[in-house]
Amino acid sequence: MNKIYTSLFSFFVLLGPLQAKSKTIEHKIKSGETLYTVAHENHTTIEEVRKANGLVKGETLKIGRVLKVPTDTYIAKKKANTSALVMVEHSIENGETLFTVAHKYHTTIEEVRKTNGLKKGEVLKIGRILKVPKDTYVAKIKVKPPVLMAKHSIENGETLFTVARKYSTTVEEVRKANGLVKGDILKIGRVIEVPKNTYVAEVVEKKKKPLKVVRKAKTPKKTYKVAKKKKFKKKKICKEKVACIYF
Repeated sequence: MNKIYTSLFSFFVLLGPLQAKSKTIEHKIKSGETLYTVAHENHTTIEEVRKANGLVKGETLKIGRVLKVPTDTYIAKKKANTSALVMVEHSIENGETLFTVAHKYHTTIEEVRKTNGLKKGEVLKIGRILKVPKDTYVAKIKVKPPVLMAKHSIENGETLFTVARKYSTTVEEVRKANGLVKGDILKIGRVIEVPKNTYVAEVVEKKKKPLKVVRKAKTPKKTYKVAKKKKFKKKKICKEKVACIYF
């Protein structure tokens, strides 16, 4: 009998933390929220939220709707570094450098130097055997921040271009978010999801034109003086003492 009580006690002790972890809360949808933002806020997945509320893919969430949201159901998977560091021996050949050796075995120059006690600028002789760690270099991948989505009701006179411009995004992004194809007509009152602030305008700096240096022309003083000194004399031509012409 004591064994049965002990077993039941152990069962409830183990069940308690599991129930605490799968706690469900009620969340009221606000303007601009999506399933992604709700799931992310409560450390769960979109699939879990859909399953808890019987939602289908593509279903629109109305503002004010109350959803049941499981909390803390998502645990990021971390790769355990169980594999031991693999080392290989490499004989230096003609034309090889630390860079080519490190690149060949997916490691870094610093790792090769550290393993072999090499100093910066040290010359590698042909035939020298180096210990090289394998697969120690992992390329860093930039993770893009989540895109904020807004719900927009189409009004009279609006187009995809005007909507996209309003939310600082592109026409292509709006089409992609709503499954629209080129030429689709937007009816007045239709609610579409619009990504916010996904477009960054490229700023082109104008090159300043070099200032032109205008030099003042020098007054030809000498020419002026010479011209002033010279006096034009009138010439007189007389023909047969009848008439004289002055010019």
